[in-house]
Formats: sequence, structure tokens, C-alpha cells
Amino acid sequence: MRTLLSLFPLFCLLFCSGRNKQVCIYEKSDFVLIDTTYTTELPREARTAPAGYPIYYFGPVKDTIAIGKQFLRGRTPIPQWPKVLPATRNYSVNKLQILVDTSITTDLPTEYAAEDGSFNNAAAQHYNARLVTLRNICDSIVWIGRSFDIIFMRLECRNRQGEWVAVQQRMEGCGTGQPSIYLRPGEIIIAKSSRLQGSFTTDCRLVFGRDDRIVYSNTFREAINETLLNGVQTD
Repeated sequence: MRTLLSLFPLFCLLFCSGRNKQVCIYEKSDFVLIDTTYTTELPREARTAPAGYPIYYFGPVKDTIAIGKQFLRGRTPIPQWPKVLPATRNYSVNKLQILVDTSITTDLPTEYAAEDGSFNNAAAQHYNARLVTLRNICDSIVWIGRSFDIIFMRLECRNRQGEWVAVQQRMEGCGTGQPSIYLRPGEIIIAKSSRLQGSFTTDCRLVFGRDDRIVYSNTFREAINETLLNGVQTD
């Protein structure tokens, strides 16, 4: 399977289902990623940097990983973990690695469950997004949070003085009905990050963790609204 797909490092199969749906296949460094998306021209509102990094996959690295629908309560089975699971919450660059892939543009839908628990895909808004990979590079189990989002992650951007400014507050996950997410050694999370719009192009990075136990992603360029650099209060 991997050999066959490696002949096509990037291609999209286009379908018509009310809007343009595409199945894109990407050759990553150690796996093939299949991403089902919808074409969109919608960037996020220029004056906001909404928090939220929804998870589309977590688990071991396999030859082929298919994503498409974000993990949500009512759609995704809650992972079952032992009642006692030794896991670290002491985040550092020796334990986790974050990669924002700037070579791929995907979509991030806003989806909400109806009262009957169903999801109306036709009503979803689709926004431009980037793929984010969070990888456990240590020999311990790492606790990521209690949510189907990466809740301890936020965006920082560099201002004209060269200083890094937090433009998002971290989410604080609600524990009710939300799953705990753990990464075993070598496992990954694939999530999505909203792309912003604006006239000021600057360096950006993602930050994961709490207090002084933090990990930074690679630096990437993004066009943002400069008013975001007024910053937000962080804990």
C-alpha cells in the first residue's frame, strides 16, 4: 500500500456533493496521510484568533493514516484507559515535538451536534487551516488533556519589536463527558489550526503546556491583523 501511494506524493480526487469535496493524499516523512476536506475560501475573521485545536487522529504511527471528521462527543468513541495510568504532565522539548505543516492547506469546519445528537454537515462552515502534529518522543506516557481538542495549546506571534506576544488564551477543557487523551511513546496526535487573515505578515509559533512546562512548535509565517498583537492575558 505504502509503495503504491509513494508514486503519488500529492494528488486530489474531486467529487461533487453540494460543495467541492476532495480526498487528498500526502506523503509525510514516516506515513501517508489521507485527508478528506471541502474546498473553501474562508479565512478566520481577521480580528480574532479563536482558540481550539480539534483532534482528528491520535495513536500509533501507521503506514497510512486517514482523517476527515474531527473527534467529537457523540461521534467518536471515548477511549478507555486503565483507572491507574502512570503518565507525566511535565512537558518539555525532551518529551514532545510539535510540527506545523506549512506545505499543506486543509479545512477546519465548525460543527455542532443537534439535540438528537446528529451532525448537520451541510450547515457546517469550512475555514482554511493547517495541519499540526504533536508527537511523543520520550519513553513515558504523556497526558495531553481532557478534551477532544488540544486544550493546552495557544498561538504566539512576533510584533514589530521582535517580541513574542500571546494572541490566544488557552482553552480550559470541561471535564463533563470529555475523554482523557494520553500519548504512549512514539504516538502522535494530528490536529488542525485555523489560518488567520490580515495585512501584517510575521513569525508565528504554537505553544503547548502550562506554567513553565512548555514546548514550542517550529516557527512559521502568517498574515494576521496587527491588532492581535495587543495580546491577551495568559496564566
